[in-house]
Amino acid sequence: MVPDPTYENEPADIFVNLPPSIYRELYDLEMSGFQDDVQYYRNRLSGKRTVLELGCGSGRITRLLSQTGFSVTGCDISLPMLIEAKRNAVTEKYVCMDMLHTGFSTRFDSVIIPYNTLNLLITPDAIRQCLENCRSLLTENGILLLQLFTPSTDILSLSKGESSFQFQLFDNPQGGKVVKEVLRRYDRTTNLLTMTERYRIRPMQSLADNINYSQTLKLFIPGFSFWSEILSSTGFNIYDTVNEYGAGIPAGAGTVLIHALTR
Repeated sequence: MVPDPTYENEPADIFVNLPPSIYRELYDLEMSGFQDDVQYYRNRLSGKRTVLELGCGSGRITRLLSQTGFSVTGCDISLPMLIEAKRNAVTEKYVCMDMLHTGFSTRFDSVIIPYNTLNLLITPDAIRQCLENCRSLLTENGILLLQLFTPSTDILSLSKGESSFQFQLFDNPQGGKVVKEVLRRYDRTTNLLTMTERYRIRPMQSLADNINYSQTLKLFIPGFSFWSEILSSTGFNIYDTVNEYGAGIPAGAGTVLIHALTR
């Protein structure tokens, strides 16, 4: 057989659907050491006691806020995430609920929806329902803290059908490496960002199989005016907005942190 110097006949990589339990492991591998955003929430929650975190995942922020004296309840729809959160719990509580349909009988001084979680609700109606739910859960003079992703310059520069590409490399605690690749495609007409996350697990051990996982997410990322209008119409006043976590630490291109008050 004559070698093909162009590699055009190389077999295509095969990616299998990413199971929720594996995603939880990979999410923690990437995010467990990240704490830049926690100080923002601690500062903004000063003077408040009860905190509800919607989209708490495996409890990264919930746990750190609990350790500094807040009474925190974490809410997420993913059981694998919550199982891990409860396993590492300090004093915080965790519940499995859809943030559109929570069933709390008590109210909270504050609600936080961190790390672009609200963007995962891909229709204005769903976002409105979530914010109305947040308003009903807050006490008088309650606060709402959001981290949102808005169209950044690099996203807006994408031509129709064009994708951006990023990758990261992580050490796998079980040995070897994990390569994470992210492909993004933006539709200006719908404000939908299609994001494909691909994970290449490379054990680097004899007889251990390489595995490729993939999942595709959609995020609704309109401009800031949308968020200002929908917050106002659901009973909130924006107190301020910033694009850094504090102490000069940027929150990332296109990221906006919103501090809103009930009215």
